Amino acid sequence: MNVLFLIPQCPADHNWAGNRNFPSYLEPVKELLKIYADSTDKQHAYLFGASMGGSGVWRLLNECPNTFAAAFVASGMDRNFDPKTVAKTPLYVTLGGAEDAKPRADFPAIVEVVRNAGGKVMFDIIPGLNHPQTCEQSFTAERIGWVFGHERQ
Repeated sequence: MNVLFLIPQCPADHNWAGNRNFPSYLEPVKELLKIYADSTDKQHAYLFGASMGGSGVWRLLNECPNTFAAAFVASGMDRNFDPKTVAKTPLYVTLGGAEDAKPRADFPAIVEVVRNAGGKVMFDIIPGLNHPQTCEQSFTAERIGWVFGHERQ
């Protein structure tokens, strides 16, 4: 079985949307998808990201619907997405219980919006983990297995 998995990350001083001085990082990623998604089993393309890379996952799910079999986000979010579009892809989201108060307040609501749009979303708050720890320790065999257990229909 051929598998494609993408782990987006952009430099710390940039963001996924781009700005006046820098182009969006989504365009090169979308070009890579065109090249490599055609050479793999189209049912087995997966997306993983942590922190800013997790924000990239949200963006790619929104910009490239019906591309990925499933996705995983560790402690990254993007508020500018269409819930119905993101809901097309099964999603596993984690957040550390010791992260800043703002993400701890926002994540459950964002997950609920996607669920209410018909999305299949797993959501874990991992007790005691701060942001870097969550980004490093979220990728367990069980969670990765959940992601790889999906096929794009």
